[in-house]
Amino acid sequence: MADTTELPLSDEARAELAEAEDLKVRRPGNRAAWSEYGVAVAIVGFATLIALALRPYLAATNLAMVYLLGVVAVATRCSRRVSVMASFLSVAAFDFFCVPPYLTFQVSEYEYLITFAGMLVVALVISAQTSRIRAQAVRAVDRESRTKALYRLSRRLSTTTRVFDAARAARSANVPPTSC
Repeated sequence: MADTTELPLSDEARAELAEAEDLKVRRPGNRAAWSEYGVAVAIVGFATLIALALRPYLAATNLAMVYLLGVVAVATRCSRRVSVMASFLSVAAFDFFCVPPYLTFQVSEYEYLITFAGMLVVALVISAQTSRIRAQAVRAVDRESRTKALYRLSRRLSTTTRVFDAARAARSANVPPTSC
């Protein structure tokens, strides 16, 4: 039977765990997640304003890059679901505001369908990769915290000569358990 008693954490270990929690992706359903949706809509709206200002000067396919930059901004700040929503919203806004006939979802030239598909695929890949990078950063912080604790334990154990001193040092090491 596994020992489930928790070891007391040092202030340094608590700070490292708090930092790891800050990096974790927010779970949908809480207020922070809903505010992320608001941020995503605002960023897509801002990208739309920029695209409308540039529409007389640039081709519609070049305006798609403005929306992709918006998706990158959302993906770096928000969860994966929010960035996927921003990807679809960006394609819809691009179609509605930047592709003639304007202010409709009709497409007069079918080449734009390829543009929509390409834009959506790129936006979804950006969202997925950014989410993966964020998850890797959380795992790296967790591994770093555990490595520091194991290093402190090994230093304490290397200075002990008696078995009971080694057991006491191991008990006070505050090594976080693995999550295998």
